[in-house]
Amino acid sequence: MTDKGFSEILKKLKQILQQHLKNLPPSISHNCNAVDSILNSKLYLANVEKDFKLLQTLTGNKAVLDLGCGIGWFSVLLQSIFPRVYGIDIGADTSQISRKKLTEKFVKWRSEFWEELKRHFPTVHFQIYDGIKIPFESQSFDVVVAHALIEHIPDKIIDRLLQEIERILKYKGSLIIMRTPRKQSFTENLTRILGIKSHLVLIDEEEVKILLTKHNFQILSIERTDLMPGFPAKLTNSLYWIFRSLDTILLNTLLNYFAHHMRIVAEKSIVGDT
Repeated sequence: MTDKGFSEILKKLKQILQQHLKNLPPSISHNCNAVDSILNSKLYLANVEKDFKLLQTLTGNKAVLDLGCGIGWFSVLLQSIFPRVYGIDIGADTSQISRKKLTEKFVKWRSEFWEELKRHFPTVHFQIYDGIKIPFESQSFDVVVAHALIEHIPDKIIDRLLQEIERILKYKGSLIIMRTPRKQSFTENLTRILGIKSHLVLIDEEEVKILLTKHNFQILSIERTDLMPGFPAKLTNSLYWIFRSLDTILLNTLLNYFAHHMRIVAEKSIVGDT
């Protein structure tokens, strides 16, 4: 996918989302405001584009699962690279096994939005699952993407979910974990001190290594990403080139210890499923 193609898909996504936000009941608007902010943050999207440069190295006739796809915007971006993309997320009756709390109204709105996305991007498929049992046969996928997901999974569920990921991945299949906030994140810890909304769960790289190794994944790479905050978008957009330049410079120094997110590439290391 070219830079132009990436921008064109984002533009189309924004148009579709804005149209559907007009019909969004005020009681559930908070569920989508975060995505609207994401799609309007230049710095956040610049980092998403870096994620895509990694994903482009996996191109081929691959089946890809976008696990915890939310309203589906990332699944749409994935379909520009891969021929078969499936996005799944929980429903309102399964929110007890997630840190996210979803209402019936939001789930209904999301299903309608999924249908609209599929109308524009027919190679993407969406469905609800129970948050644990992934509704596909063993060894069905070449790639599983967990984008901004792991931090929303309760500790009591994470092992069972990783077992499922291992089950549905083919041998040597890839698990890509992206946008997962780190315990050492300067941004996350600052927002906590200031009493601003932040992630409830932050994860250490060593914790991820232990978890993935336990479930028969070989870690191929772990990368620290983005030091500078992407929000609020109005502020960071006005300082975009300054923030982006600082991000590039600081990530190549020891200060990368305070990077916001991590990007992990792992590979299923056993034949079959356990």
